[in-house]
Amino acid sequence: MDPADGNTSQSRDGDGQVVRRETISKRVRKPAWLPWLLGLILVPAVLALITGLVRHGSIEKDLKGRTTEALKAGGVSDAGVKFDGRDGTITLPDGADAAKAKSLAKNVDGVRVADVKGGGTAAAPAPAPSSTEPSPTESSPSPSPSSSADDCATLGEKLTALLKGNEPKFATASTKLQSATDPTLDKVANLIKGCPTTKFQVGGYTDNTGDASFNKTLSQGRAQSVVDYLVGKGDNKANLSAKGYGSANPVGDNKTEEGRAQNRRVEITVVGG
Repeated sequence: MDPADGNTSQSRDGDGQVVRRETISKRVRKPAWLPWLLGLILVPAVLALITGLVRHGSIEKDLKGRTTEALKAGGVSDAGVKFDGRDGTITLPDGADAAKAKSLAKNVDGVRVADVKGGGTAAAPAPAPSSTEPSPTESSPSPSPSSSADDCATLGEKLTALLKGNEPKFATASTKLQSATDPTLDKVANLIKGCPTTKFQVGGYTDNTGDASFNKTLSQGRAQSVVDYLVGKGDNKANLSAKGYGSANPVGDNKTEEGRAQNRRVEITVVGG
C-alpha cells in the first residue's frame, strides 16, 4: 500500500500477540482536464476584451484626427478635441465660432454627437479689401452690368483678394459646399454679374494627401459646385467653367497642417472677355 494512502499502527491484544492496524484514507484528486477547460473558457474572453479595447481606442484616435483637420480647414484653430467612442467634445478658445465648429465636426464621417464648449458667436466680417467692393449689408447695391471696362479689367485681382482667407469650404472628401461659404460667394456672384462679357475659370485644388487620381476628381467636383452656386445666383453659365487641378500648384508647405489647409482651395480667374 502506498504510504500516502493510509497509516499503519501496531498494538498487542489480550494474549500478547502483535496486531497491525491500518487506517486507510482516500485522497481526493482534481480531474486533470479541469484547468484546460477553464483555459478554453477564459482565454477567448480575455482576448475579445483586449481586442475591443484596442479597436475602441483606434476609432477615437481616427475621429479625433479627422475632426481636428476639418476644424482647421474650416478656419477654427486651437480647438481641443476629445472622443468617447463616436461622441465628441470640442473645446473652443474665446471668440471662436461655436455654431460653425459644431457644424464642421458633425459633417465628419463617423461622428455621432458633437458637443461644443466655449467659444462664442461668429466674428464680424473683415472689412472689404477695396472700397469698390460691395458692402456685406443687404442695402448695398449690386454692381451694374454697365460697369466700366476698367472695373472688369481689375476684376481678377478683386476676386483673388476677396477669396483669400475666405475660400469656399467643404466637408472632408466632399464636394458639398458648407453654408458658411455663402456670404463670400454671394459677393463673388455680384462682382461677376457686373462684367457680363468676361469669361471666368473656377479652379479647384487639394493638398497632396491620399490618392492623386481621387484628389483630381475631388477638386473638379468642388470647382463645379462653386460654378453651380454662382449660376444659381444669376451669373451666366456660358461665362463660367470648372477645372480640377488636384494637388498641383501648391501655395503652402504640404509637410505642415497649416500648409495643407492653404493648398485646399478654390481660385477664380479671368480667362477672356
